[in-house]
Amino acid sequence: MYGYVASEFFPLVLLEYCELGDILHYVTDNSEHLMNSPSSIKELTSYAWQICDGMLYISSKDIVHRDLAARNVLLTESKVAKICDFGLAIYSDETINPMQRGLLPLKWLAPECYTENSFSTKSDM
Repeated sequence: MYGYVASEFFPLVLLEYCELGDILHYVTDNSEHLMNSPSSIKELTSYAWQICDGMLYISSKDIVHRDLAARNVLLTESKVAKICDFGLAIYSDETINPMQRGLLPLKWLAPECYTENSFSTKSDM
């Protein structure tokens, strides 16, 4: 992240340009190479570790992403994973209005998000 603007109506996060796009499309578009390359396990494991490191950093700032998905992780040309799309992110101590539930990716929510209307760094993973 290069910077951000904290505005009540239009918060803005400035990220670097990630030439390879999101991991979802990268893996889909390169599936043949990834399936046949001996180094692909190492490459995919590296992405998983990078995402975990990024989420650890985000949680250390008391932020809950609430929409971590392959479509929300970008890859730079040097294959560095960058978490993006903080549109649903909240601070971990923030109270959630139940009416906001329709804005969430219901298909991927952790069970406690439904039953307790509770979001945490644990439910992010």
